[in-house]
Amino acid sequence: PACFSLDVFRKVGSAQVRLEDLERSGGDRCGSVDVALADGGSASVTLQVADLPADCAPAGKDGAVPLDLGGCNGQPAGVKCETSDKAKSYLAQHSVQKLLAGMLHRLLEAQPQDPVAFMLSHLQTTGASNVGAPKTAESEAAVTVVSSQAAPEEAGEEEEGEEAGEDDDEPPGFAADGSEPLPDLTEHHSLMAKVLREAPSLYDSLRETRTPTGVTLARCIKCGVDNVGHPIISTPGITAGDAHSYAVFRDVFDPILRGMRGGGPAEDRVQPFDVDPSAIVDVDVDPAGGHVQRVVIALQRNLEGFPFANACSWQERRSAEAAVAQALASLQGDDLDGSYLPLPGSESFGACPDGMAKEDEAALKADGLLFEEPDSDILISAGFLRHWPDARGVFRGRQRGLAVWVNEENHVRILSARRDG
Repeated sequence: PACFSLDVFRKVGSAQVRLEDLERSGGDRCGSVDVALADGGSASVTLQVADLPADCAPAGKDGAVPLDLGGCNGQPAGVKCETSDKAKSYLAQHSVQKLLAGMLHRLLEAQPQDPVAFMLSHLQTTGASNVGAPKTAESEAAVTVVSSQAAPEEAGEEEEGEEAGEDDDEPPGFAADGSEPLPDLTEHHSLMAKVLREAPSLYDSLRETRTPTGVTLARCIKCGVDNVGHPIISTPGITAGDAHSYAVFRDVFDPILRGMRGGGPAEDRVQPFDVDPSAIVDVDVDPAGGHVQRVVIALQRNLEGFPFANACSWQERRSAEAAVAQALASLQGDDLDGSYLPLPGSESFGACPDGMAKEDEAALKADGLLFEEPDSDILISAGFLRHWPDARGVFRGRQRGLAVWVNEENHVRILSARRDG
């Protein structure tokens, strides 16, 4: 049956939708779809989909019909997707998003009288080293133009900032170090905003407090402060920076967790934990072979003693990568043997200083086992884009379908995927 993926605003969740489950209404299909949210909750979305003319929607693999939300104007349905992939690949290859995010953060921090000259100076002093593109006559000319326009004082300030180290790569917005007072959250819709509106003194009382790994409350709530949210879809508005965050900042986390999980004392909510392999049932979930296209089992874990991936410093993230890569290299057995491949552009792994080869990148992408830089406003403001793509990579098992993601949204995400159901 024809189906497509529905992404909810700001990608807070997604759902797989079967066209045949939607009721016909004139030339459209309409229905209500339950969407699984990233925070574990759910939301109901009313959907109206216009049927595409047959000549504008050629069938893809397994009879699936590509859905072109931009309409049909004679352009093949896959062209827009291909163009989007090329654009993402170009931006990732040259670390453009990372460069711009750092530039905006510095701009808001310094607030110079001439913002244009300040940005030009930033591009001159950081662009060549951070973007990683080979120098050409065109790029050399661009640097020459920048040099003639940048203000000397601001350029000096920028160079001094660069000497502070790699850990200045913070996204713009609310300061994660706790140096700023809490802004007005009246128009914010997250659970975090509700908690701090009801107890406004909480932030000030915990503002200077740090966890054993150095995480502040400001870092935890930054994603909820920078993003207003939606009045219908309630999100947590908070991201723990390490395992200690839940205890050190429990006066903020506990009421949010109660709101997410239906209330009750925090002590009564114990996460079920069962790793007994005998509990696995060997049952074919799709014996007819007409419904399940791919099955993925995922396990996510973080390393003890480290901040979580969103709060790691540049060096901590590299140390976590080295620890995981070393552990994976020690695995023995045909079903566990493999190799660690850092993401393209990462310079952290000595055995592969320029990142994985294009052939490996294409193979992982074809198997659906390659992750890309986050494009969600919430994930970016939480810190998951910091130092991208440094110290991120994929362990690919020689047995096809086994992969371990390193420093994506967690230190470790183990994936086992099969396409036969």
